[in-house]
Amino acid sequence: MLATSGSPYFYLLKNRAICSLRSNSILAVSVSKRHDLFFASVSGVAKSMRSQEMTQSPPSFGHSAQGKINHAECDGLGVELHILLSDSPVVLSVSSGVEALLGFTPDNFMAGHISLPDRIHPEDDDLASLLFLNLDSPVYGGFPIRLRQANGQIRIVRLDFEKSSANESGVILRLILKDAKALFDIENASADIHFKYMMDSTDDFICFKNKNHVITGASQALASICPRVDHWADLIGQTDYDLFPEEFADKCYRLEKLIYSGIPSVNVEQEYVQVNGVNGWVNIRKYPIHCDRGEIVGVFGVSRDITERKIFEEALKKSEARLTLAQRMSHLGNWELDLISNVLWWSEEIFRIFEVDLKRFKPSYEAFLAVVHPDDRAVVSSAYLNSLKSKIPYEIEHRLLLTDGRIKYVHERCETVYDSAGNPLRSVGTVQDISDRKRLRLEGTDMLRRIESLILQMDDRTVAVTPQDNITARSDDGAGTLSRRHLDVIELIAAGLTSAQIAARLNISQTTVITHRRNLMRKLGLHSAAELTAYAIKNKIVAC
Repeated sequence: MLATSGSPYFYLLKNRAICSLRSNSILAVSVSKRHDLFFASVSGVAKSMRSQEMTQSPPSFGHSAQGKINHAECDGLGVELHILLSDSPVVLSVSSGVEALLGFTPDNFMAGHISLPDRIHPEDDDLASLLFLNLDSPVYGGFPIRLRQANGQIRIVRLDFEKSSANESGVILRLILKDAKALFDIENASADIHFKYMMDSTDDFICFKNKNHVITGASQALASICPRVDHWADLIGQTDYDLFPEEFADKCYRLEKLIYSGIPSVNVEQEYVQVNGVNGWVNIRKYPIHCDRGEIVGVFGVSRDITERKIFEEALKKSEARLTLAQRMSHLGNWELDLISNVLWWSEEIFRIFEVDLKRFKPSYEAFLAVVHPDDRAVVSSAYLNSLKSKIPYEIEHRLLLTDGRIKYVHERCETVYDSAGNPLRSVGTVQDISDRKRLRLEGTDMLRRIESLILQMDDRTVAVTPQDNITARSDDGAGTLSRRHLDVIELIAAGLTSAQIAARLNISQTTVITHRRNLMRKLGLHSAAELTAYAIKNKIVAC
């Protein structure tokens, strides 16, 4: 038996050693004389083949390679090529079946108009290197390879090769090419009733493939997304390149190469075109199929349409983006504290408000309190703890002390969710940066103080009026002369108008009216609107 060290896709050197193209390592092996089961592994591609000793060796090989390719491989679409590998490789012969296999005539190759290496799929260049390097030691092997046909489509071909030193001119490469699909015996493929029932009923896209990437079993769901296919049995014997666009087939082939390289499974999400022409998404998972000897002999794939989930995720992303934008514009962030795991989550806006690095700063209740102004921490902490105990939502304004010494003002709201037993589960809340609003409020208060000061200064001045309107009114403590505006305010107070009504009547602000009332009472030593009214009547400011 041949020792493969658990890795498929090896090629055999003349000295009976196995060489992995991926690692270029040589492993000791034991090979039987009549039947050699071997693997050729190239860049993670894993495939197996069985080679039988030839009944008659090609004359061009002499005795060097011991004729490891069976002439039976040339049946049907099988094509045989002989190439002299030298500084300028020369095609020595091509069998006529090449036109049926690839669409090119033998003369195209013989005349050098078509180069076989140029027809190899770009992702199989590693296999091309194996074939066309002028190695000193003769080798033989086999693997599936992708070739581009004359019509531009990809065909998966089973390629068996044998190399032999011919003479001083170089090395002769003998190739046997055969359509991978033609190697699969559909007639003898069997499936029990349980397998058929599963393939007919499942909603998943299920596919079984042999070592040559040919489909050996599939689900009806997979057949439903393939054009011109009525039943899953019609998929048997086909390849992905027969069913899907080349770009999608390339991606599937690439995943299968990973499986053959020894990766236990792959799981990816892939975009694809649905039968209705609309782009959709599918989750693809692939696993190796092992024979009783533990060798990889195929791939099992199961895929599931996740278009609805992707649409939902995309809508969710857009919604989150809109929410993030709205929070940034309103300087409003939200947070949630899991009281079971003690994990605190912040929205992006809170990181901006607190001016901490989203990637470095780990939110926690303690870290939050550390940013709160030292003079406000006790109040903030008490507000939250009292809310937990009373189960009543709360809101509070407090300051943040930033690392550079600046102060921000924030407004917080919070409420807690409890279980049926009254135990707190999580707290949720919002934080809004109100620094600008607070600054305007403080500036407005300062402005009002200055206005009041100006009014007081004006009230202390004597306002000249006409002799008939000049009323001198003094309180018992000798207050100064009242202004015309003071007289207007006293008249309206005596008439029973409120501060708001007086403000509207005199076209001044309510705050100014209140200031006038306060100044009048201060100057006249009075304490209420009733005393002001009595004063106005006594001094004949208003008629009785």
